[in-house]
Amino acid sequence: MFLFSDMSSSYEIQKSYIVRDRTVVYVVGVLPNHDQRKVYQTDTLPFALEKQLNRWKTHPGDLTPPFSPHHPLFCRSEMVDGHDDLRETTFFDYINNEDARKFFGELEATIAVEANRCDDLPAWIKREKALMKFFDKQK
Repeated sequence: MFLFSDMSSSYEIQKSYIVRDRTVVYVVGVLPNHDQRKVYQTDTLPFALEKQLNRWKTHPGDLTPPFSPHHPLFCRSEMVDGHDDLRETTFFDYINNEDARKFFGELEATIAVEANRCDDLPAWIKREKALMKFFDKQK
């Protein structure tokens, strides 16, 4: 399972993509409290986008901490179902990584449609302690 975070809007809006098998849940909210949270879910991505997503699961990072204040970035955290913590986190530079900007833009445009809208986080995410630590700190 993977958590992709898009913090490209200078830390004002948090966009998160939780990927488990073929399911992608997209969560967007206003920071710091993740207000006005919107949740979208899909089990089907176009083949080309799914192929890109699989590539981003193993793509090497291009940015390492410490970051300059409010540096726009993307990150990927890997996790194992049922474990309490996120595993390794990899960072991608928003400013200098056009591929990342394009991929996350396409992913958002594909998932964030009214037909995929959910009332709340899916139950399987709520059972994942590592994910809920991430979302609870933003509520």
